[in-house]
Amino acid sequence: MSKMAQCNTKRLTGAIAASLLVCILAQGSAQAGPTNEVFSAMPQSNTKLVAPKAFTPAPANAVAAPGAMDLAGRGGSPETRWFEQLDAICFKGYPTPLEKSILSRTFNQEAERVQEWSAVAAAVSTRYRNTAKSLRNLPVPSNWTEMDQYREVRADWFDDAATIYEDMIRPRKPARTIEELNAQLAEISSRAEQLGETKKINREMDRKLRRAYHIHAPLETDALNGYITGQSHK
Repeated sequence: MSKMAQCNTKRLTGAIAASLLVCILAQGSAQAGPTNEVFSAMPQSNTKLVAPKAFTPAPANAVAAPGAMDLAGRGGSPETRWFEQLDAICFKGYPTPLEKSILSRTFNQEAERVQEWSAVAAAVSTRYRNTAKSLRNLPVPSNWTEMDQYREVRADWFDDAATIYEDMIRPRKPARTIEELNAQLAEISSRAEQLGETKKINREMDRKLRRAYHIHAPLETDALNGYITGQSHK
């Protein structure tokens, strides 16, 4: 294969891989909250029971009442404050709109675009590494086992995403045949798809914890919070 052909195949590999990664690694949409949560009113074992009063007020409107992920609880419980810190760390770790645009555009055989893509990919991978480190440095009380596990899987995701970008910009021997090129693309596609599946699993874990501890949706990406504050989110 000629040098020109090798260069073209290398650029093609990068272009296809870039599209795959941006679709999967870019920040997803806001977490969807439950539409109608019902919670038990049974007292705990250590709750003191009292005799009912003569007048019992009408029950609150279950539809209008705040749900498990409602914004009314922001900044309240220790669990809520912890989630807000985690959300802020993760949000700052994602690519900016400009970076996502650069990573998703085609090269069009332009060396400048290839260089710019590589520079942005390097910056994003470094930020991902720092985000994973910041997540692992976020203190978790010893009895918060589920929170600790969730923090670790989120940190692992950022590390895994950083590894893919690092592998893509690392100098490598150009493909000599179409079969070898296809194998490289298939390997990148497989890793990116697996990372996407991991993100879905993490999202379900996130929703479960927020519902269990009455944690609101991430403020940085929640559509309702954006409407209330007049801010547009990524």
